[in-house]
Amino acid sequence: MPQAVRRSLATLFALATAMVSQPALARQPGVSIVRTSFGIPHITARDWRGLGYGYGYVAAEDNLCILADAFVTFRGERSRYFGGDGRRPKGGTLGTPVNLESDFFFRQVADDAQIARFRGAQPADLDALIAGYAAGYSRYAGEVRGGGHAGRHADCRDAPWLTAASAEDIYRRLYALSLTASSINFIEAIGGAQPPAKAGAATAERQRPQQLAWTLPSERDPDFGSNMFGFGSEATGSKHGLLLGNPHWYWKSVDRFQQVHLKIPGKIDVQGVSIVGVPVVQVGFNRDVAWSHTVSTASRFTLYKLKLVDGDPTAYLYDGKVRRMTSRPITVQVKAEDGSLRAVTRTLYRSHYGSMLATGWTGTEAVTIRDVNAENFRLYRNWLRLDQAKNLDDFIRIQREEVAIPWVNTVAVGRNDNRAWYADIGTVPNVSDAKRAACGVAKATLDGSRSDCEWDVDADTPQPGALGVSKLPSIERRDYVANMNDSYWLANPKAPLTGYPTIIGAVDYEQSLRTRMGHRLVQDRFAGADGLAGHGITSESLRDITLNNRVLSAELFLDAVLEGPCRKQSIRLADPAADVDVSKACGVLAKWDRRGNADSVGAHIWDRFWEEMKAIPSETRYSVPFDPARPLETPRGLRVELPAIEQAFAAAVRVIERSGVPLDAPRSAYQYLTDADGTKIPIAGGCGPLGYFAIACTQITEEGPVVGGHGNSYIQVVGFDDKGVVPYTLEVPSQSTDPASPWYRDYTRAYARKAWHRAPFTEQEIRRTTVAKMTLVE
Repeated sequence: MPQAVRRSLATLFALATAMVSQPALARQPGVSIVRTSFGIPHITARDWRGLGYGYGYVAAEDNLCILADAFVTFRGERSRYFGGDGRRPKGGTLGTPVNLESDFFFRQVADDAQIARFRGAQPADLDALIAGYAAGYSRYAGEVRGGGHAGRHADCRDAPWLTAASAEDIYRRLYALSLTASSINFIEAIGGAQPPAKAGAATAERQRPQQLAWTLPSERDPDFGSNMFGFGSEATGSKHGLLLGNPHWYWKSVDRFQQVHLKIPGKIDVQGVSIVGVPVVQVGFNRDVAWSHTVSTASRFTLYKLKLVDGDPTAYLYDGKVRRMTSRPITVQVKAEDGSLRAVTRTLYRSHYGSMLATGWTGTEAVTIRDVNAENFRLYRNWLRLDQAKNLDDFIRIQREEVAIPWVNTVAVGRNDNRAWYADIGTVPNVSDAKRAACGVAKATLDGSRSDCEWDVDADTPQPGALGVSKLPSIERRDYVANMNDSYWLANPKAPLTGYPTIIGAVDYEQSLRTRMGHRLVQDRFAGADGLAGHGITSESLRDITLNNRVLSAELFLDAVLEGPCRKQSIRLADPAADVDVSKACGVLAKWDRRGNADSVGAHIWDRFWEEMKAIPSETRYSVPFDPARPLETPRGLRVELPAIEQAFAAAVRVIERSGVPLDAPRSAYQYLTDADGTKIPIAGGCGPLGYFAIACTQITEEGPVVGGHGNSYIQVVGFDDKGVVPYTLEVPSQSTDPASPWYRDYTRAYARKAWHRAPFTEQEIRRTTVAKMTLVE
């Protein structure tokens, strides 16, 4: 038996023994925690606080250090522990802002008063769940601080920032997550917002950002998103629905997923994943319903440009009258090099729309933000209700009542239901196309000096200023629905959705190659043209096509490249001037299987070529331009005769040659995750813009390969039979971020083998696959 396996089994046995022998503190009935294969926790409690207590404990057990670090961030205390000029590590929805700006941002946007309002708006069961989660986390953190769980959590067990968590800490985490597609993208601009006179004053603080340059995570990285399919009875040939949930999400940070099963007999019985620190299932299934999400194209905020009063940069005109900004001083403790603390105080400002931004603040005008999710206190209540949905109709009703999903689309299917449901029903600013035309002054920016540029109010939404449910797109189908991060337009290509406000997303526009690949996978399956047996869709065939690692750009255009640039021995590269021998690269591509599997040889040459192609506009690149009447077939025809395309190919070969990665390297040589003992676990897949459906994106640069920190994450294929739910799952980075955990890379190895896990759900299934168990008493 290999040493790594023996060590893993020994650790697993020690963990199981410790869990079984954990002493009870006996005051109330205990919380049952059963771990099945891959460390999936099944938590059963008699009440909501107990359920949260168990989940908080196992969340800390699996991901203590990233949670503790995140609580420091959301409290606005990074400068206290890590210095003001440091930055957050890469990976996650927050980006890498400077600590000092981050601290001021969170103390401005998620101050005590706002968190109290957020908490006060929650139902009692959710508040109890959150309070229990904080207590369970705190118990485990206290055990580690007291010397328990030896060998675990080396990154933080002795750190001064490993502390207990309050319910307010959990609420701050939830609130920050809700702002992912809005205010979070302006951390430095909000945290550093000062009037011109103060911004120009000589201080010891760092310079503020000077330009309003911003993009959403999905714009910065096309692989930030997800795929999902929902199939109805016409596709499945049964009376039940079938679902694929394939989020492309983070692998390392606190924004990664954790798989969990939550149960209170008679109240809730749901399994799936939540983003770490969230005590409700966000993507998952119960006995009767399964659902998933993808990042939506809808805008979740607007910027407003203010006209300032002459001589006073903190007052602005509104319908010709003067309004003063509100202000308050905020003090942040900053750690110096010698370990001492110094206080840095800023006065930060708000307009009646929301926080001010540093960028664009002059003596005559300023920019402020209104964030629809800063006013949305319903979203976690919404997910908790969806977790308990009794059937697909119930699920749809809840989504329509709450109108609360923060920045994602939804697909859902049900047991004994022949429909598949797609919706982008969530919180979106109520800004019509007419208003955008009348009030727009720049990208997502409206005239803030006029009351007629405020968001409209609809009767069919619980949140004033958000679009009513009747203005939000949805569709039910008996064949299929899908979304791969393009807009709602082609949720089903046979029934395009149109007529909705542009703020939700566009129609009649060129779809990504990943979107086209997703629809092609379905259509090939329906036609029996994918090499699998039969027609229609089954759980088995859906699992196969999800991970078959086809590459649409190669299927469409590789032959043209082999007949174009590859007919030359070498290509003269213009910048920098050099002759590039392309013959070996072309020989490798000619033999490439046109997939992104671990053993696929030459995929990185094509990947780098497509990276170089970014500089060539679509309207120039293709011989047949995009046609909205044929959105999944166009554009097509790569114009390989163009000098720019030939240059892109030569530049790609040159980069690969300088990278140190051989031209004939398999994917596994440079794209992998590393186990605790240094073993490399190959990760298949590729980058979305090339038309890979399974995502794991490595950029080959002259300095070497750069493996991304996100991609395929938790994947579920969920069907039903007459007895209940039939789920298959995988979790690419595994359950734990602690290398000393037995759950650190076991799921990763299963993913590398494409070995789908039949997730246990019933009591009998759980008993059959139990590997560890314990009872917690608070």
